[in-house]
Amino acid sequence: MTHQPTKEEFINAVENFIQHHINAKNIPAFAITLVKGQDIFWNKGYGYKNLETKNPVTQDSLWRIGSITKLFTDIAIMTLVEQEKLDLDIDVQKYIPNFCPKNPFGKPITLRALISHRSGLVREPPVGNYFDDSGPTIEESVLSLNSTELFYEPGSHYKYSNAGITVVGYIVEKVSGVPYAKYITDHLLRPIGMTQSYLKAPHNRDDVVTGYMRSPSSGRQFEAPEWDLGESPAGNMYSSMHDLSLFLRTLLNNGKTPLGKEIIKEQTLNSMLVPQYGNNQMSLGFRLMHLPLLDTTVAGHGGAIYGFTSFIIVERELGIGMALVTSLDLSNIFLKAILHRYIQFTKNQKFDEFVIPKPLSLDTAKLIQGVYEEDGNPGNRFEIERYYDKLYILEGDNYKRELGQLSETVLVEDDRLSCADFTINVKKETEKEIALSFQ
Repeated sequence: MTHQPTKEEFINAVENFIQHHINAKNIPAFAITLVKGQDIFWNKGYGYKNLETKNPVTQDSLWRIGSITKLFTDIAIMTLVEQEKLDLDIDVQKYIPNFCPKNPFGKPITLRALISHRSGLVREPPVGNYFDDSGPTIEESVLSLNSTELFYEPGSHYKYSNAGITVVGYIVEKVSGVPYAKYITDHLLRPIGMTQSYLKAPHNRDDVVTGYMRSPSSGRQFEAPEWDLGESPAGNMYSSMHDLSLFLRTLLNNGKTPLGKEIIKEQTLNSMLVPQYGNNQMSLGFRLMHLPLLDTTVAGHGGAIYGFTSFIIVERELGIGMALVTSLDLSNIFLKAILHRYIQFTKNQKFDEFVIPKPLSLDTAKLIQGVYEEDGNPGNRFEIERYYDKLYILEGDNYKRELGQLSETVLVEDDRLSCADFTINVKKETEKEIALSFQ
């Protein structure tokens, strides 16, 4: 668009983009909410809670939100810091003396290091990990880490760790004297008004969305497995888009709920958004993403758990937030594109058109398939593989990204993970030879 769109034009453009990719990628269900200040700017659900029952999703449908759970765990621990029951910078063994993984470095693990993913711990605990369906407790999951050894000296390296945030949740239990799920529910969820959010699978399954997974090799789609994680503080929450909108508005309201109840002090919340250890992409729990073209930084967290992909993002200076979730794993395509344009719309900037690739023709696919060398770097080869009229650029041995077509001479990445993150320009040199260049 060459002009500042109206709200209706903006929403129509977003809907066209969403609907195209839901259809093109066979995404069973998708939901989104956009918040502006303390108001819902727009929300909508697409698809079905289950492909067999065909019941449509709503703003009250329950989704697994994966690692977005970590934000609630980290906010809970910071409320205990506010109460001076915890110190971010002392050895956590003061609070959980039975936690003693092998530490050859001599430097203690602190809460700051745990929340910032710099504890040096393994990614997954031996018990209660992402692949363990035995239903262990948080304590059993944490104590299983005593058989592991730190990879790095605490504080020295960033290493994402579900195990580390599980330890944080265990400290919430031990210091508060209340089970983790009850503390989160009583001190965060219910005061915010999040009555449709749960730390374990709800007993009433009527509103729960079914997650789906897809084989990367065959493309076969199947229902995702579902069990409660032992490392539940790192990723076991169920929530609705209605509830996530309340959480967004609490973050935008400096830690106060839409009804004005203080959940966390403004000063504490601000401290959680300060980069840690010189890493400009990680604060105390929040992921930070700088968008130089828009001259802004957003904060939030993503989630990925069997059959679901989710994101929650706030830009507090502009007073906007976004939550979205899909019922198909590895479906990250919507985040950057919609966020970028929502920020533009809010800033009254020129609105970039959404990239909606067209299907490739069979003739184009046949022409472009093959093995290519990077110009000036003949050792760097990549392969573009054709499957009927579809093209894939291969990355490694087992991963490939689908390509779409913008024009006869321009291809773009058009995959479940992202769209148009890179562009391939096609130059026909002879009837049988072409050259490709990346942007």
